[in-house]
Amino acid sequence: MSERKTVRMPKIQDPANNLKYFDPRFILIRRGETIEWINDDAKNHLILSHEFGQPTDLLRIGPIAPGETQSRQINYGISKIDYLCSSHPEERGTIVILEKDEDDLTMPEPRLEHLDSPEQKAREQALNGIEEPESLVKYFDPLTFEMLLNPDKHQLQSKSLSVVFWDISGFSDMSLQFVDDPSTVISLLKKYFNWANYIIHGNTGILDKFIGDGVMAYFGYDDNAENQAAINAINAALELKEKFIVIKDEWVKESALESKNVGINVKCGIHTGNLLIGIIDTEYRNQITAIGNTVNFASRLEGVAEEDEILISAETKEKVEGIFTFVEEERELQTFGKVKVYIVTGRAKYRSGQETRTPALGY
Repeated sequence: MSERKTVRMPKIQDPANNLKYFDPRFILIRRGETIEWINDDAKNHLILSHEFGQPTDLLRIGPIAPGETQSRQINYGISKIDYLCSSHPEERGTIVILEKDEDDLTMPEPRLEHLDSPEQKAREQALNGIEEPESLVKYFDPLTFEMLLNPDKHQLQSKSLSVVFWDISGFSDMSLQFVDDPSTVISLLKKYFNWANYIIHGNTGILDKFIGDGVMAYFGYDDNAENQAAINAINAALELKEKFIVIKDEWVKESALESKNVGINVKCGIHTGNLLIGIIDTEYRNQITAIGNTVNFASRLEGVAEEDEILISAETKEKVEGIFTFVEEERELQTFGKVKVYIVTGRAKYRSGQETRTPALGY
């Protein structure tokens, strides 16, 4: 008889990124064991597997009403499953699947073999001569995959980049109207994420991750010209802002939501400065990402942006002086206090050669 493991939701919150994690956040099971999800919350929860914030069809549990439980035997031949609540995408968890009992994994080699993340496996394949990243494009940004192919770039490097955080303002309140119809919310996120990915790449940026209904990206990794990195970042922000209006209108019509309150917009924060970028190694997962005060400051800017604002720092403004138009304001940023910020109000005179594009996936 298979052992039953328990997950309670949601219990743990990370104040650094506003994500809530199920308890436990990482649950280790042997293949064939059963997990029971217990809803201690006052809201319904629908569990879906996801890859970097985009729901997949691998796992679907629920809806689970408050006070109720649902269980599922996990019998997949993979090493881990990331999952989220479709109605509250900021709520996350991870299932780590072992082929053997955890106690049997006494040697480091077999333990790592069972607990390796897809990122680590892809890295090993890349270093063994895989030359075409297309097959892994859904797991990696193509430019970060190229980092894996170059061992010299595996260590953290100091670079000056323009970091951008996007978020859908009003998303949490709006999604409450679709607690019993999560597929409608997912269709919006798919369109939004697809276009965000396309626009970021079209402006030579790197898509770092999806965070709930948010996006993190950075610009200038392969370009030593800080000015051009800042121009590309703001052009991407303006382009996604314009496209989101179309995405929202199409979604409302396709989903027959004219009578619903869908007052949502996309807002963002942009900051330019030095940071560390590279591979962060941990026991269970390796992540290519950027870290440092530049990242934190950009995140704080996005946090105080309102409605559909594109909020940039003084450092970013200096790089693009005379190319964009701005409105200067003073805002209170958590940790950083009162600072001068700039709302972008006009499009760049120089568009870095980018034309209107149509995404390959056709969402």
